[in-house]
This record gives sequence, C-alpha cells and structure tokens, in this order.
Amino acid sequence: MQTRPKLIWADNLRAIATIAVITLHASSGLLLQFGKVPDSYWATGCFYNGLGRFAVPVFVMLSGALLLDRELPVKDFLKKRFSRILFPFLFWSLIYIAVSLYYKGLHGHHLHWSRVPEWIGKQLLNGSSYHFWYIYMILGLYLFIPVLGKWIRNCPRKEMYYFLVIWLVVQTLNTPYLIEYKPKLRLDYFADYMGYLVLGYLLSKASFHQIKHKSIVFLSLSILLLAFAVGTTIYDKYHPGHRAGDWFSPTAPNIILLASSVFLFFKSLHIRNAVIVSVLAFISRYSYGIFLVHVLVLSRMANWFQIHWNFTHPALAIPVTAIVCLAISTAIIYLTHLIPKGKWVAG
Repeated sequence: MQTRPKLIWADNLRAIATIAVITLHASSGLLLQFGKVPDSYWATGCFYNGLGRFAVPVFVMLSGALLLDRELPVKDFLKKRFSRILFPFLFWSLIYIAVSLYYKGLHGHHLHWSRVPEWIGKQLLNGSSYHFWYIYMILGLYLFIPVLGKWIRNCPRKEMYYFLVIWLVVQTLNTPYLIEYKPKLRLDYFADYMGYLVLGYLLSKASFHQIKHKSIVFLSLSILLLAFAVGTTIYDKYHPGHRAGDWFSPTAPNIILLASSVFLFFKSLHIRNAVIVSVLAFISRYSYGIFLVHVLVLSRMANWFQIHWNFTHPALAIPVTAIVCLAISTAIIYLTHLIPKGKWVAG
C-alpha cells in the first residue's frame, strides 16, 4: 500500500485545535459567573471561550479530510480506528471514575459497595467527564465513514455541494430565531456533525488559486466571525428574552463559517520557523491523549494550586492556565508513551 504524504498543515491545525479546546475549557467556569463577577471579567471569559469554539468542528473536519478518501475494507477501518480510540478512552474514563469516587468519599458522599458497579456502568455509558461527549460523537461518525467515504470517492462535486447546502440550511433553521419557520420535513438526516466530515474533505481538496494573499483573507474572515460570535453572545446575555450561547453552538451557522475560515487559514499558511513547526508537530502527535487528560489536569490545577481563571485578571489568568495545562497534559501523555505498551492507553 502506498504511503500517504505527510500533511504538515493538518498537524499544525490539529495542534492549534488542541490548544483552542483547552482554552475553551479553561474559560468555561467564568461564563457561569455572570452577574457574580465584574462585567469586564465575564466579557473576557466570553472572548476566550469564543476563541476555542472552532476546535471541535475542526477536529471533525480533519477526520473527513484524512479518512474519507481512504479505501479500506470496513472491518480493517473500524478495527484500526476503534482500537486507537477505545483503549485510551476506556483507560482515562476509569481514571476519571476513580478520581470521582475518591472525592465523593472525601466529601462524605459514600456509595454503598453494591451500587458501585451500576454507578461505574452509567459513567462509562454516559461519560465520566463532560468533555467525553466528543468521543461518543466521533465514534458514531466513524461507524458511518466507510459508507460515506464510498459515496465521496464516487460522486461528482455537485452532489457534495447539494448535501452541504441542505446541511447548512438545516443548521440555520435550527437556530432559535428561525426554528419556528422550519418546515415539517424530516430534515434531521442532514443535521449535526455529519456535514463537517464532507466539509473538511472538500476544503482539503480546494485550492482557491484565484484568491491573492489567501492566508490574510482567511485570517481576516476568522477574526470577523469570531467577533460576531463573541459580540452576539455578549449582546444576548444582557438582553432578556435572547438566548445567549446559541451563537457558540458547534453547529451554529456562524461557527461553521468560523471553523471553515480557520481550517483554510492554516491550510494556506506556511510556517517557516522550525521551532514552531516542531512544537506544533509534537502537540499534534499526542493531541488525543492531551484531549483525554486535560480536564483532569485543569481540575487538579484549580483544587491544589488555585491556578484557574480567577488567580489574577482573567485576561492573563485564562491563557496562563491553558498553557500550564497544555504543558502538564503533554508531559503526562509523553511519559506514558515511554512506558512499555503505554501507547495503547496514552492516546
């Protein structure tokens, strides 16, 4: 089988998305403090949280870009993808469960031993940490990729555009401002994250040769779309009757456009600094494990060392918290990889 060429831009983008999701979670606690902290603090948290909103869509788009054109038997594809995802996921799920049980006991919330197996089972079925929803979602998409990939490899581009147009329309109609105008047609077949796979595949093949200074254009679009997401979220929060946060939804039309522009920016960007390229490649290599462990690291940083969004002004506290969390999480996964067979559980 011919080896695929290494896509440096994909490594760069995966690393940036990993940093972005840590920044999102480092700022999430502040968003829950509306009315309890100064307005400038909350708006700062909203900015950093918005800055990370492209991360999950970009992860899914990268899966579409890198997997949909691979022609593998279904059994081989699922075995390879699920073994890579499931073993580390189960390992870290049990770690989160053990930590949760420990702190339940520490705070006097003891579970009777007869209830422990049932509680653990529910944790594994529903997610032992709030960020594990992504793993359940991506595993569901992996089940469909062999079918979707065969369609992608054999259909004309017009059919892909047809799919994406309907998908974008459905996501737009699902916004609170338009949901009442949504027709009774069963359009949920085009809903949620499936479209990101197709979008990622198409954008990975697009060249945009006609656009001069592509990186500047896509960066400008990203900044404008980020400003829109943050601005509308802040506006809605201060105006009763508006649903603040809907513009941050991973499948909101503005986030679809933001993720697309970020994707194209890094695809068109040529990073020449060897140190930056090496650092991004290192983060990309261990990105899955970093994603799995970072929430545990964030919580321990906050509880043990009071390093979180509030140890100083959040404009500084959030990025410092995110950087420290990234460094610790990366070190944990890297060291776990050094243990014999450690790569099977490190991620």
